[in-house]
Amino acid sequence: MTTMNLDLYFKEQASEHFPAHPVAQIFVKTFTGHTYPDANGVMFVSAQCISYSELDHAVSVLEKELKEIRAKAKKKFSKK
Repeated sequence: MTTMNLDLYFKEQASEHFPAHPVAQIFVKTFTGHTYPDANGVMFVSAQCISYSELDHAVSVLEKELKEIRAKAKKKFSKK
C-alpha cells in the first residue's frame, strides 16, 4: 500500500480516562510547497498540472489513495 499525499489517523478511543468510540480522520501527509499570492495557506495535494490530462491523472491518484484509506479504516473499525 503506497499512500503518498493522504493518510488515515485512527485512534481507538478519545483518552484513557474517557472511553469513547474510535476516531478516524483523513489527513494531508505531504503536499507541494508552491506558493501563490492568491492562495495563502493552501496545502496542495497534487503537482502543478498544465493540461487536463495531467489533472485527470492527479485526481485518479488521489481517488486510489482514498480507496486505500477506506480499506485501512474498514479493517481498523471492524476490529471492535
